[in-house]
Amino acid sequence: MLSLPFSSMCTAQSRNGKQLSFVSSLIGSYFGAELCSLDVDSDGSTDFLLVGAPQFHLPQVKKEGRVYIYSVSNETVLESNQDVTGPSMGRFGTTISSLPDLNGDGLRDIAVGAPLEDDKSGAVYIYHGNRQRGIVSTFSQRIMGKNIDHGLKFFGRAIFGDLGEDGLPGVVVESRGAAVVFRSKPVFNVLARLSFHPENLDALSPDKNVALVKITACFEKVEATKSKAGPVSSALNITCTLNVTSQASQSMFSQTLKLRDENTCVSYSINRA
Repeated sequence: MLSLPFSSMCTAQSRNGKQLSFVSSLIGSYFGAELCSLDVDSDGSTDFLLVGAPQFHLPQVKKEGRVYIYSVSNETVLESNQDVTGPSMGRFGTTISSLPDLNGDGLRDIAVGAPLEDDKSGAVYIYHGNRQRGIVSTFSQRIMGKNIDHGLKFFGRAIFGDLGEDGLPGVVVESRGAAVVFRSKPVFNVLARLSFHPENLDALSPDKNVALVKITACFEKVEATKSKAGPVSSALNITCTLNVTSQASQSMFSQTLKLRDENTCVSYSINRA
């Protein structure tokens, strides 16, 4: 693949020898300064091509840098899908890197560097993958170089991501004279179930000493990522509110639970007022 950053054109050659070219909308944007192929679903085939134009400029809103996303419909056609513009002045799109799945949705993610942002301190933007559009257009995380170390300069001028020995993605970000290593954490989904016993209430029973209903809330923690870290416990604050849309008082329970790998259940009894 060949990029011509001083022009508005980028050319590529497909596997069957045909030459492809695609053009940006603004000459001088340094279109093609960075190229990144994205196999969003990790099936071994490139789904999208991301093209950086770090000198794309919108002076009226003080934004600089843009990433163009092209879908690869077959071996000879690139179709413009969407573009993402940097939120500030910082040469957004100088670097683009495909990352392993960070959030456990099964799709690869993208990191975009803006090394001149915030008075050349630099920043890195994380975008989650999307099957239809390549990436979600709104960044999920913004990592500022000055928040890591006030002495960092040009943070984000090179980015590399790979899986660590624990099965979780790690990201290395280069700045001038230094490299910063970021370790990700496992992502968990919590499945909740609520059951009532008995299912039918006897509202006419005069016995106030017998519980009117017993509520059981169960929570199951399921890891979305594929880490090798072993069992992990975590605390969860829950609030259960019972509102029967009547003049009677509402019932509320608040408790902190420690979730483990198996189901965690807690029961509450509601007596007749």
